[in-house]
Amino acid sequence: MGTTINPAVSGVSYRRWIGHVIIFAVGVALGAFLTFLGSAALFGVLRVLGTNVAIAGATALIAVGVSRDVGLTRRVPYRDETQVPEWLRKTVAPSFTAFAYGTHLGIGFLTRYTYSTHLAFVVALPFLDSLPQVLATIGVFAVSKCVVIVLSIAGRSYGEFERRNLYRFRSRRHGFLALRVSNAVVAVIVGLALVFNS
Repeated sequence: MGTTINPAVSGVSYRRWIGHVIIFAVGVALGAFLTFLGSAALFGVLRVLGTNVAIAGATALIAVGVSRDVGLTRRVPYRDETQVPEWLRKTVAPSFTAFAYGTHLGIGFLTRYTYSTHLAFVVALPFLDSLPQVLATIGVFAVSKCVVIVLSIAGRSYGEFERRNLYRFRSRRHGFLALRVSNAVVAVIVGLALVFNS
């Protein structure tokens, strides 16, 4: 998705590409903030029943995501096999594509990116102490999502980047398993932080 925003694919100069990466990051931050608002509303309702109930709900959701990562269940609140539509890239300006892709990825639940770390991130945000902390965390999240775009710069197409990326996981012993387990470990740490910091 985001890797289609590279100079070879979009046909823009490197200078304009840097602008598109920034626009993408802004879109990611906006999408994550919208998801935070929904998550905060959900956990705000649960907090009426008590903070412990809200934390139990958050950790239960994280547990569902982690169980999927380790292969125990597949029920997660994501749409299967869905990404930002490719036709969008071919019909609108690259800057709008960057923003739309970023927003879509920031929301997260509209894509096939189904690792538990994103779910843990979303459910942990409402438990931060202040809005500046939430915004700073979303900012770090948005910048981190740009790493994939920057890594794609050497490729001539999204397909080439995806093949290289998938080759790395397939060619290394237990590559996909390591990816899923590392995501599960990070999500468990977030869940434990929620429980022990309440």
